[in-house]
Amino acid sequence: MLFTLKELEKWLQVTIFEITIACASALVFSLLLALKLENVLDASWWTIFTPLYACDTLIAYFDLIVFIHLYKANERQMAVKRIMINTTIILLLIIYKVLLCQQLEGIKQMRYSTIHSPLFILFLILLVRSCIVSANT
Repeated sequence: MLFTLKELEKWLQVTIFEITIACASALVFSLLLALKLENVLDASWWTIFTPLYACDTLIAYFDLIVFIHLYKANERQMAVKRIMINTTIILLLIIYKVLLCQQLEGIKQMRYSTIHSPLFILFLILLVRSCIVSANT
């Protein structure tokens, strides 16, 4: 069963703009990854992950703008709550991508359970958020 955009917005508490940016960066990343794996493109893993880092930067910038607008509209509690949750999610994603790039480049040798631990924490946060949203409806 596929979710509608309204359900995704409600459960994940993201906007359509953020979903669009994430999908576009995932598409570019997928193309670069395919070229890298087929040895057509000779680039470092940091270059391959650049679209994902750009996506995180754009979403963080968008969240900052939303925070400022909510704060000016006297929605301070919602603004602080939103910026804290979204900053935590973005930081977890960045930590995961940096650890994965370091492993792929051979800079650090770590167990994959250590590398993927930020994703486990992120899934836990998303699980709690979706349960809270489902309980409120």
